[in-house]
Amino acid sequence: MLANVGCGLNVLNEQPITSLVQLHQIQSCLSQTTANAPSMERTAAVIMAKFESLWRIFIHERSFEPFMNSYLKYWLHS
Repeated sequence: MLANVGCGLNVLNEQPITSLVQLHQIQSCLSQTTANAPSMERTAAVIMAKFESLWRIFIHERSFEPFMNSYLKYWLHS
């Protein structure tokens, strides 16, 4: 049995859909910084880099146990 799991992330969507670029614009106005705006490429690179570090932990431990505290802390259904 195969299962597909996925998620979506709104990076460049325009209103009324909230996206990372809109949040970046708000944050830039509030902090008066000129940090680079999110792009599809930069967002994908950050996600893949983080996934790689988590994957290495998972492979080393062969368990989800190292992630349980974070999972329970951020779980949306609690």
